[in-house]
Amino acid sequence: MERGPAYAVEGVEAGLPVATARGWRAAGALRAGEAIVTLGGLAVLRGVARSCLGAGMEPAFWPLALPAGALGNAVGMILPADQRIALGLDGGVMLLPARALEHWRGAGRVAPDGRAVVRLWFDRPQVVVAAGLHFASGGTGPDSGEAGAGAGAGPLSPGVPEAREIMALRIALDAGRGLAQAALAKRR
Repeated sequence: MERGPAYAVEGVEAGLPVATARGWRAAGALRAGEAIVTLGGLAVLRGVARSCLGAGMEPAFWPLALPAGALGNAVGMILPADQRIALGLDGGVMLLPARALEHWRGAGRVAPDGRAVVRLWFDRPQVVVAAGLHFASGGTGPDSGEAGAGAGAGPLSPGVPEAREIMALRIALDAGRGLAQAALAKRR
């Protein structure tokens, strides 16, 4: 069976700054053995897989453009469609695929442009900090069967349909909060 080129559906832009024990470093400059800041503390990076957001990707897998500040991120960024993002919800943290963030505070799908993307690998799945956003990263390597810390739906990592419902509720709550604040401001 002939396979087409491999394109990234998870990972972070190679140029995004990642928090390390030595300070911020571009994701694409990271090497195995470095200590990376994670939600669980420092973790040793075991490997880096490099790929790209290729122009030949099917539209269902197109990446998401996330404007600066939409989720506390310091800069605007392009996220592969299935990259899991850690969001604080109901006092806990959930890992949602980037594609579920479409329409959240200006986020939208964009055609892939060939930019470089990297996936970080650890002894076990981790959540790393890059440009002010928390990203899920995989376990022992690209062939381990672990697509990311949120691979497989579960209570803290819902599938795409459930994640879209969660984000639709967040959008509605955000809009409702804005309407309530505007109504209160008019009364004053």
